[in-house]
Amino acid sequence: MRTPVLVMVAGLGICLGFPATAQTHDEIGMYCRSPHPEIRLAACSVIIEGGWAMGAALADAFSSRGTAYSITGDPDRAIQDFDHAIMLDPNRTLLFSFRGAAHLDRGEYDPAIADFTRSVELDPDHVDAFYGRAGAYRVKGDNDRAIADYSHVLEVDPDYLGALAYRGLSYQAKDDLPHAIQDFDQLIRLSPSSAQAFDLRGAAYLLEGELDRAKADFSQAARLNPGDETATRELSRLR
Repeated sequence: MRTPVLVMVAGLGICLGFPATAQTHDEIGMYCRSPHPEIRLAACSVIIEGGWAMGAALADAFSSRGTAYSITGDPDRAIQDFDHAIMLDPNRTLLFSFRGAAHLDRGEYDPAIADFTRSVELDPDHVDAFYGRAGAYRVKGDNDRAIADYSHVLEVDPDYLGALAYRGLSYQAKDDLPHAIQDFDQLIRLSPSSAQAFDLRGAAYLLEGELDRAKADFSQAARLNPGDETATRELSRLR
């Protein structure tokens, strides 16, 4: 005999902090979308194990629980849930992006690239999928493809700070320092209080042999963040 849903909710509440006062499926669904991952894990598990959700609703529950597993640092279970969600709803862009990000967390770059590629096939305007795929290419050392994907992101959203920073690093990895510095210049224009942005440009100037400019950038990074270890280390070397 199946355990009644409300009894399951109460039991999970005792173990995981899920509110035991939920009275309807809609309320349980609301908790399955909670910003608190422990509550989301418990509520989504009630939906998945309760047998009363099907199709897209069940895919939602697997997806939401999968993202909670990702947040709590359990990419293995996250991928299992995204697998189930994709089986139920194979044309949902975000599911492939979520699973791609979980593969990245496990250091599985080729499966991540495959998932992000499927995501952009389903939605060519999904910039986060391009950004995720670019990250996988960059870690693999395929800087040309990484730059192409970061450039696509920046065409859609010129203020995407992460894409600017990592495209600059990808150019730097190719020894294309002028383009790297251009990206770091723009990063600093958009985020002038970021010590890390000055660290990035300072490092590029070091590689270019522009020691005075490097020192100026690391000095600014140290002013913005007195605890900046990169700036402190490089300034000690430049004295």
